[in-house]
Amino acid sequence: MQHMGAAELQAAAQRVGTVTAGTIMSRDLVTVGLDAPAERVAALFRRHRFTSIPVAGPDGRYLGMIFQIHMIATDVRPAGLAGALMRADMPTARADTPLGDLLTLMAEGDVDAVPVLSGPSLVGVVTRTDLISAFARHDPRGPGG
Repeated sequence: MQHMGAAELQAAAQRVGTVTAGTIMSRDLVTVGLDAPAERVAALFRRHRFTSIPVAGPDGRYLGMIFQIHMIATDVRPAGLAGALMRADMPTARADTPLGDLLTLMAEGDVDAVPVLSGPSLVGVVTRTDLISAFARHDPRGPGG
């Protein structure tokens, strides 16, 4: 899925019709605050087997995303805080963002999760796994298409 061309993305998006971020996003989110210790973030990754964890303010405002791969690849000190681990310069979506646009956001942002916002507030996350599941459920050609 990472190497799909623009025409393939468009064709795939047309096959699944009006699927949007709001219809496939995870709503029951585990988030951390800016001051969450790196040890707590690592424990959440282990416990939930997530690949990313959103960082949010106490008011629910989206601040950034921490990706497990970045924690593994960098020298994370146990005393580090989530604010220093997060990536804030990544694409975001709204609940009405079409599936095809989500594919493009993930490919261009080189991420496997896109936070879904309502204004500044985090309301969900769409992962690469969510996209694959949506294509499997909504592809009219059926399995093996």
